[in-house]
Amino acid sequence: MKKAIIALSLLGSIFSFAQEKTNNQATKEKQIEGVTITKTKKAVEQKADRTIFDFSEQPQLNNGNVLEGIKKLPGLVSTDIAGMMYQGKVLDVYLNGRPLNITSNELNSFLEGMPANSVDRIEVITQPGAEFPATSGGAIMNIITNKNANKYLTATYSGNYSFTNYDKFRSRTSNSLNLNARNKIFGWQLNVGQNYRESMLNSNQDNLMLSNTDRVGRGYFAKSGLTFDLGQDRLLLNYDIYHNNNDNYTASNGLADLPYYLNPNIIREGNFSSFDAAHTDNVRQEAVVTYQKRFTEKSQKLDFQFGFTKSDSKFIQDNIFTDVVYTNPVENSPRIPFSNKLNNKSDMEIANFKVDYSQPLKILDGGKVSLGGLYEHQNFNTESKGITNLEYTRQTTATYLEFQAKLKKFDFILGTRAENYDISGVTRYYNNKNLIEADLLPFNKFKLFPNASVQYNLMNQVYVAANYNKKINLPSISALNPNNTTFQGPNTQVTGNPNLQPTIFDNYEIKISAFDYAFIGYSVSSAKNQVAQIIRKDGKNLFNEQINISEI
Repeated sequence: MKKAIIALSLLGSIFSFAQEKTNNQATKEKQIEGVTITKTKKAVEQKADRTIFDFSEQPQLNNGNVLEGIKKLPGLVSTDIAGMMYQGKVLDVYLNGRPLNITSNELNSFLEGMPANSVDRIEVITQPGAEFPATSGGAIMNIITNKNANKYLTATYSGNYSFTNYDKFRSRTSNSLNLNARNKIFGWQLNVGQNYRESMLNSNQDNLMLSNTDRVGRGYFAKSGLTFDLGQDRLLLNYDIYHNNNDNYTASNGLADLPYYLNPNIIREGNFSSFDAAHTDNVRQEAVVTYQKRFTEKSQKLDFQFGFTKSDSKFIQDNIFTDVVYTNPVENSPRIPFSNKLNNKSDMEIANFKVDYSQPLKILDGGKVSLGGLYEHQNFNTESKGITNLEYTRQTTATYLEFQAKLKKFDFILGTRAENYDISGVTRYYNNKNLIEADLLPFNKFKLFPNASVQYNLMNQVYVAANYNKKINLPSISALNPNNTTFQGPNTQVTGNPNLQPTIFDNYEIKISAFDYAFIGYSVSSAKNQVAQIIRKDGKNLFNEQINISEI
């Protein structure tokens, strides 16, 4: 009995001690104010229409300059000649959603001047959807800078000199200076440069004309930008100017059907030898104002952009001399120079305004909706020897709606872009010395440009994607220009076609990507009204023209 009482007493003492200890511990506990969960960004993120490379948390990418980081991205190739390419597709390069519109050499210098830690991420958009203009084919690389980047000031100089001693001594030089700076309030960029190049071109056009051209090209450019951080928002101001000033000196000879010098209404066969000098002067200016509204939710955004572009061009060709020896019977013509053989001008103005909005959607396992609109107006006029021979006007109104969603291992994108084109104008030309005025073939159509993408995550880092989109390609102003803006010989003519129609593309692609480093794909493009260059021979004369091919 005593043993039982002692055991119960001991057990009671232990229980009391344990209870007291527990109460003391409860009294000493501190309240936890919050828990922070840190999520590491993916180094590479595959989506149905794009691949996203994170720079902010990748030490191997955010050291050095941006160009060095880009060259380390899998599947992306950067060269001085071909520019930027991703998985075989040529890239249009954007900075914070705005196209840079600069050549590969200037682009490399620009990217070399940007520190890599100023970039948050790079999006390579292999299938531009409804958010982008229907004219945007190929692929896009969008460099998105980091607003929280440290202060910096960088200056990059790029220079080159090369020469050749083939036939005669020729040299080339290029120089550019790129300045980048940033503080907590704003950043600015200034890229200026020039190039000088001497080159030679030999050509044989169907044994009817052989020519040798000495070329002297001079180019100057300046690109400037200001970026203001307004809280979460951004205001971007950009102004670019490009100037080209080129001279060509061409010696040519051949066989042609030529006007008889005593009576221009009589055409005779003759061997000719001539020397011509041509001068080209181009000035292109572009100004863009962009306001980027940002929200607490990072995937929600509202952008406003206004842009204005003006381009002026002059082309003059003077014939220094032409010697002709007529055949059947043989007869020499006196040397008569045809001064001011060509005197052509053109001017282009484009004004546009666009708005883009996107926000997340609670749909399936998460999604996003994007919508926006665009208004653009273009005037393009050409002149030849004082006669305005083309007045071209294009007005484009567009709106788009696009949905993105996830469901387990699937990513879906479905959208459409509605664009209304109103293209009109007049052209003037001489027919038997009579000036004829005619209306251009109008293009006044409303068209839908759908796009659809689906991606399936087959296994870890292995994706299967299928894409479809409809795009449009408007004829370039050089193809529309009825005037010759290259060398014209006694038996050659190079002309544009103001009645060219836009090209409509249907693009299909299926692709397998593995481990972010390998891919295999198959793509097909069907084009209607494809613009093509045709060289036509009529007797001893050659005509270089632009035409539409119904389907290719």
